[in-house]
Amino acid sequence: MRPHLATYRSVFLASGLLALATGATVGGFALLARHQSRAGDSGKPAHACPSAYASLLHPELPTLLLFAHPQCPCTIATIAELERVAAKCEGRLHVIVCVDAPAAFSSELVHGRTWTRASATPSFDVKEDAHGRIASAFGVRTSGHALLFAPDGELLFDGGITGSRGHEGDNPGSLAVVDIVLGRAPDCRFTPVYGCALFAADVPPEAL
Repeated sequence: MRPHLATYRSVFLASGLLALATGATVGGFALLARHQSRAGDSGKPAHACPSAYASLLHPELPTLLLFAHPQCPCTIATIAELERVAAKCEGRLHVIVCVDAPAAFSSELVHGRTWTRASATPSFDVKEDAHGRIASAFGVRTSGHALLFAPDGELLFDGGITGSRGHEGDNPGSLAVVDIVLGRAPDCRFTPVYGCALFAADVPPEAL
């Protein structure tokens, strides 16, 4: 007995829908992978600490300045990685986390997950960067950008300390910072920065 024409149509329709769903899933994973591996704007940091902010630097220890957008989801991984870096440096690293405080953001938005996570580490000095003035002075434009300075203001490292957006674990940036602080020769002194744009005050937090 020959199958009814409607049966063939049902089979073809089901096959087509399955193909579309598979394609959408594969495409979604591809877009996610592309987003995670897309670096942000590395800016143009100076080779030395701006004189107006020299007081931020520790007089005896290297100082790492980390710049963070308060609502960037990628930066939580950066803070977690920074905790591991600080632990490996065995008290030989001074850390300052500068959290952007755009005029358009309420106190609740500024003091969100990133601020809470950074403040949970007692040795981290967490500061509000009103209107991004400190980040601008240092030539930084992307959340998660780390700058390591010697006590005399020389720039020792410039870049990100995660291997991709929101990804924790050893990577060239975090390994380089530890090597520099512990007096070893690093494999690099610059890495890409993975995070959201710092100066996105007009962009709703949910769109970041």
